[in-house]
Parts: sequence; structure tokens; C-alpha cells
Amino acid sequence: AFGPAPNAQWERFDKLLTLAYQPVAEHRAVVAERHAAARAIKEAWCAEWETSLECDVESAAGKRDFPQLELKRQEMLKQWRAAEPASFRDERVLRKRFDALLANIDQRLTTARNEELARCEHLIAAAEAVAKTMDAVVDLGRAINDVKSLQDRWQRQRGPLRLKREDEQRLWQRFRLACDAVFEK
Repeated sequence: AFGPAPNAQWERFDKLLTLAYQPVAEHRAVVAERHAAARAIKEAWCAEWETSLECDVESAAGKRDFPQLELKRQEMLKQWRAAEPASFRDERVLRKRFDALLANIDQRLTTARNEELARCEHLIAAAEAVAKTMDAVVDLGRAINDVKSLQDRWQRQRGPLRLKREDEQRLWQRFRLACDAVFEK
């Protein structure tokens, strides 16, 4: 009972362990193949998106087609989330690459939104200036025409990218208050 096991017993035990491990090995091989395929797909997507994004960003900056860029970002994110994951380590590396792509798009979209915010703030400041100088202005017709011109610019010179609804509503309310002050006087 306390002596070493005979060789035949060890060989039998080893065969049983090998036989018991065979389904696990097959499962691991299948999982490894799926992870490798997922890694290859995601690497291909990243390479494709990096090259197409460079072209899209350059053309978007020229054409001011930021809504198309925003739509592409949403499609990329949806496609990424629907894909099968790669292995843990590969997924971390790929996710960093993908996050860099999204950050690049987000930076450009944020710049476009900030430009639109600045445009709206400029129009609000102009409307508020007209409202403040109403007391000194004798020509009411000119002041009304200035405000109507600002309202027209608000609608016609809209930026290439829409703001968030709450931001847009907040700015519009401020603009309307300044315009209404002129019309009330």
C-alpha cells in the first residue's frame, strides 16, 4: 500500500487521464480557432477602418460632412459589439486600437460641435447687444431688421453637425429671449 505503484498501473492511469482530457483538448482547440478567427476579423476591420477613416476625415473636413462621419462611428461600434470576442489578451490589444479610432472620430466631432456652439453663442451675443442698445436706438425699424437678419442667419447658417437636443434647446431659448425683448420694445 505504501510502495510505488507498478508501471502497468501508472500506464493505465495515464491512458485514462488522456482519454478524460481529450474532450477538453478538442474544446480548447475549437475555442482557440474561434478566437483566432475573431482576432483576424477584428484586425482586418481595424486596418480597413484606419485607412477609410483617414480618407473620410479628410473629405469630411473639406465637405463638412460630419453627420456621415458620426453615422460611420455608430456603425463601427455596432459591428464591433456584435462580433465574437477574441482571446482576452488579443481583445485588449484590439480594443485599444479600436478605441484610438473612436477617439479620433470623437475629437473631430467635438471640434465641429464646438464650432456650432461658438456660432450660436455669437448670434445670441449679437441679439442681446441689439436688445441692450434698444433704449439708445431711435430707429426701431433698423433694430427689428437686425434681429430678423440674426434669426435668418440662425436658420440658414446652421453648422454641419447638430448639437445635442438639450444644448440646442437651451441656446434657442436664450436667442429667442433676446429677440423677443427687441420685439416687445
